Amino acid sequence: MLWAMVPAYAARLAPERSGKAIATALAGMTVGLSLGIPAGTALGGLIGWRWTFGLLTVLALALAAAALWRLPQLPGERVRRGGGLLATIRTPGIAAINTASIATVLGFYVLYTYIAPFVERAALDVSTGTVLFVFGLGSMGGVWIAGITADRRLRTATLGLLTLATLCLASLGLFAYSTAAVLLGVLLWGATHGGIPTLMQTAGVRAAPQDPDTANSLWVTGWNIGMAGGSLLGGVALTGAGTGALPWTASALLAASVLTVALARRTGLPPAN
Repeated sequence: MLWAMVPAYAARLAPERSGKAIATALAGMTVGLSLGIPAGTALGGLIGWRWTFGLLTVLALALAAAALWRLPQLPGERVRRGGGLLATIRTPGIAAINTASIATVLGFYVLYTYIAPFVERAALDVSTGTVLFVFGLGSMGGVWIAGITADRRLRTATLGLLTLATLCLASLGLFAYSTAAVLLGVLLWGATHGGIPTLMQTAGVRAAPQDPDTANSLWVTGWNIGMAGGSLLGGVALTGAGTGALPWTASALLAASVLTVALARRTGLPPAN
């Protein structure tokens, strides 16, 4: 629920620079996803998991208090006749944006979920933890890229990052046994993982300005379906064909996402004026 509401709230705070506002708001999520697991693991080892959860509870309460104190109050959206979920789904461009997003996250999580067996099978000179850390660094860079391109070059940036993700995943299939190639591929793949969500959510807000909260809730629902579906599909590929099939399956799904965005010229992701 929070993920669905935050981008729309950020866009309403800065309507003239909604893309940069969304990127700034989502930067915290990217940093949290990149650093939260290693930080939580380290804390759990030092003070135990119960104290770690207690600390997180205190931090969450402090964050809620800070938000109540610092975030401005905005008027609620008026109920519109003919609005609602179905109306937003039928909004031109929303279907293309969500189709591309689901294909993207399916591809990402086909491999990301099973990155440990992929790294172990390749017998690289680095651990899975190092690979994930490099991926996290790339993700933070991707948020910055999205922040400087979302307002003026939304279509170009989205197509560019999706194409880069397709090539990165294919390179992991071609050079799976090269440590340097895998680390470079994962770094750039992480950059696409950090930037694409911001760009897609910005596109959703622009496509349905009359109901950005519902547009974002649709996007987040699709993203979570893609995460679950990608994990399932990756498991099937891993069982049936081994780790070597994972990057190729992922790159094929990303290629479908590139095609969807490329065709969405009139609505959803039109060229800049």
